[in-house]
Formats: sequence, C-alpha cells, structure tokens
Amino acid sequence: MPMNQRNVLVNGKLTSSILICLTWIFLHTDRGGRSNRPYLKYIKRISHSLPHLEYLAHWMEVTAAPPKWKFIKQCQPNREERARRCNVCVMDFNRGQLPETKTYTDVEKLNRALEKQPSDTENPPDRLIIVEDLSRDVVELLGSKYDIDPLFFLSHIGDYLFHNTRDRWVELPDLDCVSRRQTHFTLQYLRARYFDTPDALATAERESGAFNVLRRLDSDRSAKRLQNGLLDKKDASITLTRAKTSLWMKPRKQKDEPLL
Repeated sequence: MPMNQRNVLVNGKLTSSILICLTWIFLHTDRGGRSNRPYLKYIKRISHSLPHLEYLAHWMEVTAAPPKWKFIKQCQPNREERARRCNVCVMDFNRGQLPETKTYTDVEKLNRALEKQPSDTENPPDRLIIVEDLSRDVVELLGSKYDIDPLFFLSHIGDYLFHNTRDRWVELPDLDCVSRRQTHFTLQYLRARYFDTPDALATAERESGAFNVLRRLDSDRSAKRLQNGLLDKKDASITLTRAKTSLWMKPRKQKDEPLL
C-alpha cells in the first residue's frame, strides 16, 4: 500500500517523518552506553513529579526488567551485552520506489545512519524504524534524538496486567480525550504458542527470559492434563504469551502536513 509523503521542518531543515514500531518477536519456533546518558538523566529528573517513570529509570540502570536484577547482578558481561543490545531495522520509503531496508546490530552504527542526511533533501523519504526488544543504549539513542515521550517506552517494557496498590510505578489508564492527543499507543494481546515436546517449551522459556523487556510464557496446571492425550502428541503443550506492539509517530510541526 503506498504511503503518503510527509515532510517536517526541524531547525530550518526539511526532514522526513519518523514512525517507530517496537515489537517483541518470539525467537524459538516449534521446528527446531552512550556517554552521559542525557535521556536517562531526564527521566530521573521528571520522575520526582511522575513517580511511575521510576520503573523505566530502574529498567535502564539494571539493563533489563528490574526483577531480573537478582539473577544478573553478579554477571557483568551479561549486563553489558544487554545494555548494548541492538537489533534495529530502518526502512526508507521513497515515492515510486521500493523501500530501502538496512538492519543494524550496533548502536553507534545506527546513530551514524540516523544522522546521515538523505540524498534528495527536497523530497526526503518517510522512515520506519522497527526495533526488536529494547536496550538501555537503544532507548537512550532514540529517546534523545527524537525527543520521545518516556511513557512510550514505559508502556512497552513490562507485561503486567495489574499492579499492587503500593507500587509507585503504577500507570493508570488514560482518559480517551488524553489518548487522542498522544503520539504513541501500545497494542497488548495474547499469543498462543504450541510446543510438541517439553524440551521445546524449556528452550522457549530460556529465550523469553533472555529478552530485556519482560515477556513470559504463561502455562497453568492444565498443561499437564493436556499432555495426557488431549493434544495431537502425548508430550505437547500450549502456553500464552502477553505480547505487545508499540507505535510512536513524530509529531507534526504544521497542521497542513499530510499524515503518514
């Protein structure tokens, strides 16, 4: 489906619109620091008046979901790898051409690519940035570069359906009139996963635990009952995953700009 051109004026220069899509991709199939960190400092500063942002600050400092700290605090190489992790796809859409796609696994290379000016400054391309998982350095880069609302990242890093009433980071649902003014939203949904062997399930649980964002495989007591013949294989099992896809669009600077 063709995409409408959308250009915005930033600091006197014509630049393309940005759409960032964060999605959690399940790796296992049944078949087999940026210096100074100004964005983190900004989050800590405003968390004094917005306490629920403390969770995002803790997440960036731990380099993963804060509950994982007790498992990784003695493993510095693992924490450093989590902090630097980068799996980002950048797609540029030029009118009348096939999209240009590049994948980056290094934050510094990604930064240089995003700083690069388009060859056609009169008609810059629309840009889609797709991020798998999140990391401290990726949040720092994208958040500071595009001035992204920290609530966007906060809404994506957890999978809790409810909180304790004493949790300081509880984020109450927004009113509809507030949501309409936001430039981001998060779609949360359940994904059923089928595993034909216990080993496949165990591998999937380890892989989900390796993500920085909190995503878990929910398997209740019926799993054992289903393994006794209700499924097509004796040792097969089914679990549910609380998946999320989050979208952010760069705000328009002028009302007459076309929508992406």
